[in-house]
Amino acid sequence: MAIQTFYRTVQDVKGTNTTRIKTGTDGTMVAQILLSAHLPEAPVVDEEGRFVGLVSESGLLEVIESGRELRSIKVEEIMSRKLHFVHEATPIDTALTYIEKNHLLNLPVVEDGYLIKTISLHDLLRAVVDAGLGLE
Repeated sequence: MAIQTFYRTVQDVKGTNTTRIKTGTDGTMVAQILLSAHLPEAPVVDEEGRFVGLVSESGLLEVIESGRELRSIKVEEIMSRKLHFVHEATPIDTALTYIEKNHLLNLPVVEDGYLIKTISLHDLLRAVVDAGLGLE
């Protein structure tokens, strides 16, 4: 299905996930943040707000399964450094394809290395429906 976006971009999409985890955060705090926000993953930023990775529940579970304690690790040890992201000028249909192709739960929006927001399929669907745009 192609989404008719009429040149709408990711900049037009309101991201509902405002959670960011700073480098240096220990595993216990990461788990608390993800659990309290009901998120399967969250972006990791450095002290200046630059996007440096994603941390997930599965990464935390791997630590627990290995017998290590969450409080003994830092987020940098378990975050994925494979940086999937788009820019604000990315068309909505391109972002949707990127999410589906890469099996992503959340898609960071980055400009000049800095995390602007994170969008999800939910956010993209809401943007398309709210705009009254249809599916072909």
